[in-house]
Amino acid sequence: MFLHLKTAGRLQGGQAEIHLDFHFK
Repeated sequence: MFLHLKTAGRLQGGQAEIHLDFHFK
């Protein structure tokens, strides 16, 4: 699930990926 969210964040631009990563950690 984490990998899927990371991929979605990357598709949105990159900032979302960092935000998701921060949220999960």
